[in-house]
Amino acid sequence: MNPKTRNILRMTILLIFVVIIIAFMVNPILKGRKQISQLENSPQWSQQTQQIIQDRRMWDLSIPEWIGKTITDFDFQDTNANQFNIADFKGKKLLLILWATWCGPCKEEIPHLIALRKIIPEDELAIVAFSNEDNQLIKDFQIARGLNYTIASLPDSSPEPLISINGIPAAIFIDKNGVIKFATVGTLNLGTMKTIINDI
Repeated sequence: MNPKTRNILRMTILLIFVVIIIAFMVNPILKGRKQISQLENSPQWSQQTQQIIQDRRMWDLSIPEWIGKTITDFDFQDTNANQFNIADFKGKKLLLILWATWCGPCKEEIPHLIALRKIIPEDELAIVAFSNEDNQLIKDFQIARGLNYTIASLPDSSPEPLISINGIPAAIFIDKNGVIKFATVGTLNLGTMKTIINDI
């Protein structure tokens, strides 16, 4: 085989390799977009929820691949060292929040979460907000800001789907059977949260 033919063969193999890599990268993106489109147009949502999905500005849909799946079972500890398992909340709706004390949009969302906790009783809705910061830091913040919902440190090995979240603040809405029904990234207001919770 002469050098010219060898170079052409090498370039052809390289090109095929690049095309395969691009296909592997693009396929999950297209799949995610399709899943989000299906979620946006799902007949399960009330007219109100469909409207807030269409009108969203400060948030977007997240982890579409987890919608309709059961939340992974995992243990965690709140700021007062109380031990919990995610399965403890079955039988009531569950709102999981990912946040941080340094996050501006997270702080904007806090008054809405405080109001939500006051409006919907704990036997109907559990609210658990996870931060990956030091426990004492988030406990001090909780006391200073008067947070009236459960605050916890993320487990050492963050479970799925929490580890798949790509921004904060983020919210995962889970029904009474432990099934993930809705997930967002970005700041939610009280009205949006109430509408979604009523629908799950």
